[in-house]
This record gives sequence, C-alpha cells and structure tokens, in this order.
Amino acid sequence: MKIIHLEDSVDKHMEVCRELQKMGITSVEWVTCVSEGLEKIETAIKNGAPFHLAISDMHYPIRRGEVADWEAGEYFLKALAERNINLPVIICSTRNYRIPGAYGSVWFSDLSDWEMDLRGLITGLGK
Repeated sequence: MKIIHLEDSVDKHMEVCRELQKMGITSVEWVTCVSEGLEKIETAIKNGAPFHLAISDMHYPIRRGEVADWEAGEYFLKALAERNINLPVIICSTRNYRIPGAYGSVWFSDLSDWEMDLRGLITGLGK
C-alpha cells in the first residue's frame, strides 16, 4: 500500500510511520503542506503509480513557508474533489474531528487508542 502523509510535525509523522510499519506498510511519502501533497498525488497518478491512501492532519500550512492553517485538512479534501481525485483520506488530528468527505478520522491523543483506530480504518479500506 502506498500512502501519502500530510503533516508538519516530525514527531507525529514518525509515530504514525512506526504504526504503519507494524502493519507492514513501508511506502509512505511525507509532505508538510497541502500544495506539495497535491503535486505529489497528481504526479503519482500521471506516472501510473497512484497513492492508495492519504493521511492528513487538520492544522498545517497550505503552501510551503506559510503559517499553519486550522482548515488545511478541509482545504485538502476540497482540492481533491475539485480535481476529481478519488483518494480515501484519513484525518489524523490532535483534535477529535468528524469531517464530511473523509474516509475516516483518528483522534491522535494519549487519551485515545489512535493506533487501533488507524489500523482498523486501513484494514477496512482493503475490504
């Protein structure tokens, strides 16, 4: 499975990658802003090797060099829809969101079992 991870926190990215590796998923492309994510997704499609899943934070920059935007995850989902890109997106945020248009949501918190939630969503995707 080929995943793109849109996240601006190195620590959070590493924790998510550790959990993905436990599932045997090692093909993870990391980007820190929406524009780079969209560019990589479109390039992968053109090259015939599309991503199977996106994991997106909600609060990260829209473009490189900009400050983080609290609506970046929603902006990302909207941009995919506008480009007619059918890519499942899991929102993985430190706030507990339910976002219309997302495949699922994971509350990335010590108060939740985010690892089990992430595994469950990814496992369900293959069915």
